[in-house]
Amino acid sequence: MVGESVAEAYGRRWSAGAAVRAEHFAALSRPAWEAVLAAVGVGEGTKLLDVACGSGELAALARARGAAVHGIDAAEAMIALGRTAVPGADLRVASFAMALQRELGVPEPPAHAA
Repeated sequence: MVGESVAEAYGRRWSAGAAVRAEHFAALSRPAWEAVLAAVGVGEGTKLLDVACGSGELAALARARGAAVHGIDAAEAMIALGRTAVPGADLRVASFAMALQRELGVPEPPAHAA
């Protein structure tokens, strides 16, 4: 749509059919997620921010290892799935730029001309 940000456009697209997308990509991505979590030593005491967390599969794997998990994603329907997959996790609908601006006081980047 004209005037929407990249995050809004992707959020809208990924929200459409979120459950089907989540099921497909979760199975495809799980081996890589497990390898990354092992390689960086995610475990008890780790604080993990999952940017573009989608439906929460990586966050769920990290929590199972003992990590405190937080996540942001632009797709509202994916966050809803994530909240089901990782009850009590701090998962929010936001873009990375919005999260930086809110949490760190970083100014939002200028909108790109169409």
